Amino acid sequence: MAAGIATKFLQTVHLACDDQGRITLPSHIRNAMAALETNSIVVGKDHDLFLRGYNEPAFNRIMDKVNESRYSRSDSVSEEEAHEAEEIARFGYAQFAMCQPDKQGRINIPSYIREEVKIFAGTKITILGQGDHIEIWPMATYLEKKQAFDQKVSAGKVNFRKFHENLNK
Repeated sequence: MAAGIATKFLQTVHLACDDQGRITLPSHIRNAMAALETNSIVVGKDHDLFLRGYNEPAFNRIMDKVNESRYSRSDSVSEEEAHEAEEIARFGYAQFAMCQPDKQGRINIPSYIREEVKIFAGTKITILGQGDHIEIWPMATYLEKKQAFDQKVSAGKVNFRKFHENLNK
């Protein structure tokens, strides 16, 4: 399996769902999937009302960690944490679907998942590369969140130095 930057989901792209609710994955995302030797992406609803799309290896790692917490009754996992992991698995995994791009690179995310985050046929969306996953936002919601973040940055309320220091630990 290939490693490095070629396997990461990067960039920000603005586009729209087609009239059937399909989303065309940009070529750089499809190329990252190909570098991972996978032709599908696991897409689901995030609690913050956007969609997350994981490459298969990343989603499998998450599932393994959740299942470890879910079924573990060791000193490292409390009963409360195990119960919470069980609920996350129960209600979270049901909101994910495996999506395979067609020949034009379009994925068909089930409407019950898409529409819960206000992404309908024709909706303008923003796709954000996040390394091992992508985020798919309704464009209006994304622009609101970005504007709020930009205002925090302008007001000096975002500590980039501390963020970068933590990355280098």
